[in-house]
Amino acid sequence: MPPQTLTPSKLRQQFPEFFGTMAYHYMNGPLHPSGHTICGRTVTKVAEILGSDWVGSLVHAPLSHCREGVYIHPMETVLVTKGTGIVAAIPSDSLEGFHQGIKNYGAFKGEIVQVIQAKVQQQLLDSGEAFQYTEPDKREISRSGDECGVALMDQWYLDYGETFWKNTTLEFVENSEAFNIYVQETRNGLRGVLNWLDQWACTRTYGLGYKVPWDSQFLVESLSDSTQYMAYYTVAHKLTDIYGQVPGTLKIPNHLTFFIYIYLAIFLLEYWPKAIRENGHLLLNDQKSTRKYGEDATQITLADAGDGVNNTNFNEQVADATILRLHALREWCEEQVKANPKPNLSPSAGLTLFDKTFANYMNVLAAECCRHYADTNKLQTRSEGGAYLEWQALLLAVIAPPGRSSEVLGRRGTIHNATFPVPRANDPALTVQGEYIRSTTSRITSALAAYEKKAKRKSLDFDPKKPSALNIHTASTFPAWQDDSIDILHESFDGDNQLIDNDSLTRQVLALSEATKAMPFVQTLKKRFLSGEQPDSNFERKLVFDEVLSRGQALSVLKSATGLVRIDIIEGVLWRYQGSQP
Repeated sequence: MPPQTLTPSKLRQQFPEFFGTMAYHYMNGPLHPSGHTICGRTVTKVAEILGSDWVGSLVHAPLSHCREGVYIHPMETVLVTKGTGIVAAIPSDSLEGFHQGIKNYGAFKGEIVQVIQAKVQQQLLDSGEAFQYTEPDKREISRSGDECGVALMDQWYLDYGETFWKNTTLEFVENSEAFNIYVQETRNGLRGVLNWLDQWACTRTYGLGYKVPWDSQFLVESLSDSTQYMAYYTVAHKLTDIYGQVPGTLKIPNHLTFFIYIYLAIFLLEYWPKAIRENGHLLLNDQKSTRKYGEDATQITLADAGDGVNNTNFNEQVADATILRLHALREWCEEQVKANPKPNLSPSAGLTLFDKTFANYMNVLAAECCRHYADTNKLQTRSEGGAYLEWQALLLAVIAPPGRSSEVLGRRGTIHNATFPVPRANDPALTVQGEYIRSTTSRITSALAAYEKKAKRKSLDFDPKKPSALNIHTASTFPAWQDDSIDILHESFDGDNQLIDNDSLTRQVLALSEATKAMPFVQTLKKRFLSGEQPDSNFERKLVFDEVLSRGQALSVLKSATGLVRIDIIEGVLWRYQGSQP
């Protein structure tokens, strides 16, 4: 029910039984889904109303002498996250009167307020004008990032405070000969927990877990459900290699204590635990990094930290950037799915040059990604995840499950059971063609930027805001320095197109008159040959693709990337860019 359709006065008239607890429901969030019970009463969501909507309303204040009610006024200094967020008092008098004031009205007239607080509380409970609830003593954040509250619900409890069970466990913990704990602080911690632990809520209503055998509406709470898995270690060495487990200090107040309790209750003496050893956590700036960055960003940053011989470095800047990239990836996936809910990614007729080069590039990157995963070299894998929505999700899932973009795709089942991408064979011609178009775009934008900078210094007649055109010349023959470079490269490869002597190749190229241009040219060709491209066509001075046709098909992209209004391609001219106006 929208707030604007229900005024506070109407709400009081229609639902008086909810009036006294509405503030708590709002300030601390929903207690639990509608239909559950609290203190034996079924909770039903009535409305959501802002606190500011109540200002000026006349409300009933229990035990007040103002029988017609009191008016609600705003108080910015009150802690809205503690209690109900309501102060039924005059702020100027409440500080002293709350502790040392004398009651001058009601059943406890003449007594000190601090002394009768418990009596007044019980009076309100007995009259039904109040109920007890619990709240965390400090701010608690769940693994999902939500702020936690506390609600009293129907619940099953394990009675860890039962006298015989508790005393047996205490004696066992104190027996250093039978139970080795290694560190005295751990024994002290267990002793302290055993002395205060009483009833433990052991069920929940949602999530993963086994159903309670005697009450199927509940699931066994995770900490209570995992107290016997260590029994698996008694046979695990027969099944697979294990490295054991060293629990953290945070498990003393719950998991480790439950573990001891349950083993003593179920197993014979000879199978009781022999030892436990705890450790601390690896902190980042005195904080658990997973709480700061989240699971996915932390795991991707750890992958980025490196798998080689270099020092592993958890870079906070990488973690921050990863969060933004994952968020941007999810947004982009949502936009693409919304624009095209059922994309056809299968090969078909009518694909443009960019469709083909993009699909081929994805195959190249996916194959490289699979190779790095096989070598457990995740630092290289991180930047080669591909861009198809489904492939992106599957490739990311290895490092950061479930690769959050997978949720957007709406696939059935879990991503962990999905088939890993199987890339098709690389088409070297398409790879070279795609690199050629990218390098052409880069050279054009670099030349325009350099000319704009030069025009500012020398006051040339050039305005980048005005429409500009470009002539692209395609040569039918190679310049002399490129011919010489290809000849040297040809001599350095054997009949199986394998590089013979890289050092000799480098010396010959450096001896050329235009070595500064020849060296990057040779390195580019060598990289292409070693990645699978057949060098024969290059040695014969033939391109593996039609240069003029490729540029013609790329005109729209070149215009969009460079901001030029017209691009003309001139064929068959031996032309070299000398830094003049493009």
